[in-house]
Amino acid sequence: MKHFILLFSFLLSLSLKAQAPADFSFTPTNASGTLYGQVQIDGVSAEMGDWIAAFDEGGLCVGAVELILNEGVAYINLPIYGDDATSPEDDGMGPGENFILKLYDASANEILDYESTINTVYFSNWVNTNGAPMPAYSDFNEVYNFISYVPVTLILTDSIYCQNENDIFLDSGNPIGGDYSGPGVNESYFSPS
Repeated sequence: MKHFILLFSFLLSLSLKAQAPADFSFTPTNASGTLYGQVQIDGVSAEMGDWIAAFDEGGLCVGAVELILNEGVAYINLPIYGDDATSPEDDGMGPGENFILKLYDASANEILDYESTINTVYFSNWVNTNGAPMPAYSDFNEVYNFISYVPVTLILTDSIYCQNENDIFLDSGNPIGGDYSGPGVNESYFSPS
C-alpha cells in the first residue's frame, strides 16, 4: 500500500507540472548551444509554469524549456538545437541563421514574442557549443523583458488646440483599456499647454 501511495503521489506531481503549448514541440539533435538569462513580462518576473522557446527563421521550434524560478526571479536555461547534418530535414538552427524567442505565459494562456508583437527581435550568434553556454548568451543577469501590451497611438486631429485651452479627457483609444502616455498627458487627460 505504501508503494502505491508513493507511486500515485509521483504520478500526480508529474501530471500537475505545467505543460508547454503544442507550438513549443521540437526535435533534440546532437548539436546545441545554451542561452542563459532572466525573463520578465512588462517588467515583472515571469511565473511558475511559464515556458520559453527559440524558433529559427523558418518558424521551426528549435528548443523549449520551462523557466526556473529562484527567489522570485525567472531564469532561462534554454538549449537551442542545431540542424542534424545526417538528416535531410530542417530540424534545427543552420549556419548563420537567426532565431527569435517566444514565451508561453501560462497564467494568461498566451504566447508572447520577444520583445513584443510589433517589435520582434532577431538574435544572431547561435553556435554549437555541445550544450555549453553560447558566448553571446551566457549572462544569467541579462533580462529579456517581454512586452505583453500593444501601444495604441491616439492622434488628436479632429480639432486644433491652443495652448491656453482646458485639458481634454482622453477616452477614444482603441482597443479600450490601458494607459495614455506622452507629452502633455497626465493620467487620462491631455493638456494643450
